[in-house]
Amino acid sequence: MLVLLRVHIRVEGRKNRKKIPRGSSWAIASNHLSEFDSFVLAVVFLHSPVHFYMKSSYMELPGRWGAAIRWFLTQTRQIPMPRKDAKKSQKALDQGVMLLAEHRDPLTVYPEGTRSRDGKLHKGHTGLARTLRSVGGYVLPVGLIGTDTFNPIGSTMLGLLGPYRRGELSFGKFWRLWLKGRRIIVRIGDPIEVPKHEHQLTLFGTSRDKAATSRIMQAIQELSGQESDSEYTPIEGE
Repeated sequence: MLVLLRVHIRVEGRKNRKKIPRGSSWAIASNHLSEFDSFVLAVVFLHSPVHFYMKSSYMELPGRWGAAIRWFLTQTRQIPMPRKDAKKSQKALDQGVMLLAEHRDPLTVYPEGTRSRDGKLHKGHTGLARTLRSVGGYVLPVGLIGTDTFNPIGSTMLGLLGPYRRGELSFGKFWRLWLKGRRIIVRIGDPIEVPKHEHQLTLFGTSRDKAATSRIMQAIQELSGQESDSEYTPIEGE
């Protein structure tokens, strides 16, 4: 697929993954610009069984296509995260703890909660810090650069071919874009330790969770070079 779309991925800081002590629980925290982000991270961390917190609406798609997606997401142990149901959100957090503690599989989280609509790096939610401090471990911060040219908010799947909305992509534009190709940069930072803290896992972050989240978001901002915004990203559909 990457060859077909003439996408070139350059990874910087790959060796930082090896700084995490063997056998430790760890998670990946990244900025979020496009639905293409998850595909890029899955390719970069191909040798690790990466799991994502994802919006629960993916589990509610209708028809055979929806059933196939549900089967795939279930088999690969992806975790649906409801955005407006506190009980189900708590259950999703518990699933994340299980993956980290029992399987030592990396959990991938977009702390902003959804894709950035304006290209800025918005305030991070404390869910990752709350999950990880239940078992103790490390966060590997990642900055994605260039994925915002793929399938931006408001585009169709043809948005994978460029930052075009419905009706804007002509054959000529597509051909010139394909010939030029595009580059994505993935910057991996130094791991950030989140020590185990014996405190009940709740939907409301403690001061330690907020401090850890601030450190994570600062690291992501330094890697991605985005402008920071102190407000949360508006949830799609609100």
